[in-house]
Amino acid sequence: GVGKEIVDYTTLIKQWYQRRVRGDENYTIDYTDFLLLFSADPDPSIGVLKALAVMTGDQVEWPQYIETPDPSKEVEQASSHSTTGAVENMPIKSAPIQLEQLLRVISFNRIPTQSLKLVIEEMSAVFNEVQSEDGTADLSTILVHPKSREIILRIPSYQLVDYRAILLETISQDTKIAERVSQPLV
Repeated sequence: GVGKEIVDYTTLIKQWYQRRVRGDENYTIDYTDFLLLFSADPDPSIGVLKALAVMTGDQVEWPQYIETPDPSKEVEQASSHSTTGAVENMPIKSAPIQLEQLLRVISFNRIPTQSLKLVIEEMSAVFNEVQSEDGTADLSTILVHPKSREIILRIPSYQLVDYRAILLETISQDTKIAERVSQPLV
């Protein structure tokens, strides 16, 4: 849910184990948290699509975009694509999403701060603007909305951190650290 504490694999497994040891047979793990953790990708925009797919139960793709032309290019070329936005008449797969699901993706694994609260309020406003009568919104509409697209592209929770690369970079800059590493990192 929104504003939950930061979750990691160890915490989830520890909670499950402690409750099983106490004899709470009715306790179950919310595997959605695991799946959201596994959504991380070196490209955070792909990671967030994976997270949205977990929540909707359907494959999610970024809608194709046309870009504002480069002013340094010829005027004739510029007139053919004069605005930025989703490509018109492009078939887009519909995937309904509820506000609670969307906010869970946005707030997952983040510390509840004033900044996150503002992001949640902004996303809620966008959702209310585009929602249908059944209380859901089409995910493709949210992905092309300028404000929600900006928010979604800035979600830090789905960036896969390459700790090996960080360690190798650190070792290359400081040989004393390399002496402490017991195994080769090749």
